[in-house]
Amino acid sequence: MCIDRTNGEGCYSLLSLFLCLLPFLVKSQMLTSTTTLNVTGEMKPWHKLTFTFSGPATDEAATPSPFSYYRLTINLTHIGASGDRTYTVPGYFAADGNAANTRATGGNKWRCHFTPPHVGRWRYSVAFRRGKNIILDPTLPGKSAGYMDGYEGEFAVKPSDKTGKDGRAKGLLQYVGKRYLWLAGSEEYFLKIGTDSPENLLAYEDFDNTPNHLDLRKQYKSHTKDWRKGDPTWNGAKGKALIGAINYLASKGLNMMSFLTFNVQGDDGNVFPYTSEYSFRIDVSKTDQWEIALEHAAQKGIGLHVKTQETENEFIHGNKHFIVRRAIYYRELVARFGHHPQLVWNLGEETKMPTSLLLAAADSIRSVDPYDHPIDVHTYPDWKEKVYPALIRSDTSKV
Repeated sequence: MCIDRTNGEGCYSLLSLFLCLLPFLVKSQMLTSTTTLNVTGEMKPWHKLTFTFSGPATDEAATPSPFSYYRLTINLTHIGASGDRTYTVPGYFAADGNAANTRATGGNKWRCHFTPPHVGRWRYSVAFRRGKNIILDPTLPGKSAGYMDGYEGEFAVKPSDKTGKDGRAKGLLQYVGKRYLWLAGSEEYFLKIGTDSPENLLAYEDFDNTPNHLDLRKQYKSHTKDWRKGDPTWNGAKGKALIGAINYLASKGLNMMSFLTFNVQGDDGNVFPYTSEYSFRIDVSKTDQWEIALEHAAQKGIGLHVKTQETENEFIHGNKHFIVRRAIYYRELVARFGHHPQLVWNLGEETKMPTSLLLAAADSIRSVDPYDHPIDVHTYPDWKEKVYPALIRSDTSKV
């Protein structure tokens, strides 16, 4: 079994782990002989920790679907003086664990991301369950999927060394019942200064499986010069232009960027997290590449305003399969990107969805989002009175 504490370049045995007094306690008897755990990331507040397990081998197109038949979650409990609090973090199928670079569609890697909000000791347990459409309800017990199911461990989080604009220094962006959102780490109100264009930011030629409908796919070539040595790329030297564009925005002092994650049938039609526009199977390599760019933005102090749909595709998931497909969509977004501290979920751009469906969508996101990120919605100017007052009167304070 291997545990990599920081950068993916080392592998520690349990013996060396204890001899070196690393702050990670492993109960290896809980893992099966065919399962390994690899943990990467800095163990500091608001830094991404990634738990990668070896589990059942499958594929994006497999039957049963790895996106609905298996449910991976980690329950992480902070052992603090003010009482324990548990965060339930959804996981996802990660193909070969390096799909951003290999373009793999299959493999046996399963992954969870967690950004601990507090220093101190953390205890965690893993649930890996299976069953038809088990992702629909986090409370469904299902059956054990074996492998890492039941695995437990502990780790310690030390104080952060990040300062300045780095998002990891500022902490979670929260709605606290006031006019402005609040940064829990730096304890200051957040005044949004960012871009709302291009809304098809992710329609980028260097992302896998991104079409060029209406010749609207982006290149960002003018920003290749803004890429710096040490900045991320993927699949060789891809991504430099978009990463450079993010550097440019950060250099101008912007702290938020807005973008769509799904605009099939919309103005652009080139952005979707699936293997094709209507497959409703997650494209693992493409979403991994999205994460590289979004993580870079977050570290540069740029928050993420995630618009989950356009008005043209509000019901694209179909009537018969709407609930299942929407549950998969929201869970996958949260599992793959919800660990970013400064993030806002937007239920839809120019939406005309009825209040009941907007609230149902918000509840679906909240049911799997351990950080309770702010949720908002956008509509047409002449629809404001039809959408917003009903939400304000509803039994919610966060939409």
